Amino acid sequence: MPHEKRMNLYSSTMQMVKDILKRYLPCQVVSLDLKHFSVIFHFPAVSRAEYGKMTEALSNASAMVHNYFNVRLLAGIGSVADSPLKICDSYQDARVAFTTASSEQPFRDYNQVKPEDVKNSFNITLFKNDLTKAFEEFDSGILYDTLTQIIELFRSNPLRYLQAIDGACNILYLTLSLLPSGEEILTEIFSDDGDNYRSIYRMGNVEQVAEWMTRLRDGLCDIFKNRRVTYKEHIISNVQKYILDHTDERMTLNEISALFGLSPNYLSAVFKKTCGVGFSEYISQVKVSRAKTMLLEQDMKVYEVADRLGFESAFYFSKVFKKITGVSPREFVQQSVKP
Repeated sequence: MPHEKRMNLYSSTMQMVKDILKRYLPCQVVSLDLKHFSVIFHFPAVSRAEYGKMTEALSNASAMVHNYFNVRLLAGIGSVADSPLKICDSYQDARVAFTTASSEQPFRDYNQVKPEDVKNSFNITLFKNDLTKAFEEFDSGILYDTLTQIIELFRSNPLRYLQAIDGACNILYLTLSLLPSGEEILTEIFSDDGDNYRSIYRMGNVEQVAEWMTRLRDGLCDIFKNRRVTYKEHIISNVQKYILDHTDERMTLNEISALFGLSPNYLSAVFKKTCGVGFSEYISQVKVSRAKTMLLEQDMKVYEVADRLGFESAFYFSKVFKKITGVSPREFVQQSVKP
């Protein structure tokens, strides 16, 4: 079919689908390429009735398109996204479901896809937790294993170019968004390419995408090996400085890990290994050190110090103080003022 005719058929098909779907539910239709488009439905409320409207709308649109243009529609239905940030995950789920669609089952719901189908899919979100962990910890081992699995998946499906390029671009986005100085690092890895890491958009087949991914993997792993120790020390130093600057506030592991873009488990483990004490114990030591100064030099009452340093009560403050120093706040003052 000539290119112009194919363009007209595609645009007419998409416009008809858009007009029909909007009669049932609010939605946005986004063109992807000359064979694919994406639909984002806006549900007033997530319910079986609303879901039924969506499937009915897809069925009617499909029948109408077939009658007018002799074109058959296949669709994958993603999971429900309860926030704009999760639309990407829903889209990836829809891509997985779409790979299992057929003329017998033209509309496939991700929630009905079998695990073995998901395992062989290009759903990069399945690897997101491992990639996030690798980026957080500068862990070259986890990164190498995860990206190698993805590269092998690409190469085992040489005809799925669109899925491969889509997956590679998602990994590129994760690298830019999750890795500190991500753009600087990617620029360094692809420095001999005229368009730098954006060369992914020039890859014309699955093998070329896999080669680009291999280069990304090897470059990131080399950088991770060199930066991991320095990075950990830098993170802990910044966390310690934050604690010292906010001694009069209540601080929790979850709050501070979120502030620095780290998982609580990772920060806790690295902090213990680097500092020799646990995260909460370190905060207590800093607060008690500050409390000593306040008790002696500022002549403050025990309850005043407890309140100023963010302790829930004077009793709890005294308990923490004695655990660290071996004496209560009052005993500490009495011992310190002896002639």
